[in-house]
Amino acid sequence: MSIVNDNAFDQGPVSPSTALQRDVDSVGLMSGGDDLLDEGRMRYGFQIAGMGLLVDADTVAEVVPRPVPVRIPRTPAWFSGLTNLRGTLVPMFDLKLLMGLNDKLSGRESFALIVGQGEEAMGFFIEQYPAGLDDLEPVVEKPPLPKMLMPFSGQAYFSNDSIYVELNYPRFFSSLSEKLAA
Repeated sequence: MSIVNDNAFDQGPVSPSTALQRDVDSVGLMSGGDDLLDEGRMRYGFQIAGMGLLVDADTVAEVVPRPVPVRIPRTPAWFSGLTNLRGTLVPMFDLKLLMGLNDKLSGRESFALIVGQGEEAMGFFIEQYPAGLDDLEPVVEKPPLPKMLMPFSGQAYFSNDSIYVELNYPRFFSSLSEKLAA
């Protein structure tokens, strides 16, 4: 916790010039302290067939009601097709099919997570809204992941009785685009 070395707070309203000349420790108190600035990044976790994945707060992403993509002939089943999101065509992927995850509820996901924006946007189907996770504890060993996710996975964390893994979405989606082009 920061200690305020500025008596201006005890004197009522502060003039702008006095506020700008305050001790740096008082600014730390106002912003919640240095520990919150470094460690306070909110992460969002979601599940796909019981596998937990993370999205950084810095990642441009949005959740939309499940779109109905237009299928493209002669493409793999895991490529669901294209959907129009506010005038931008967004490629949609079924990660359960792609990774061979057996799930009785496949195809019944209510939402899509769109990662990226503009021409860089790509999406996949999810069952529930991502949950905010601010109490992540790093784990030493990653949980078993599908082989195709391993090169794109990062640190694993424990939160809310589940393990969530970081994923490099731009690199992952780029590799999927390369598979489609081949």
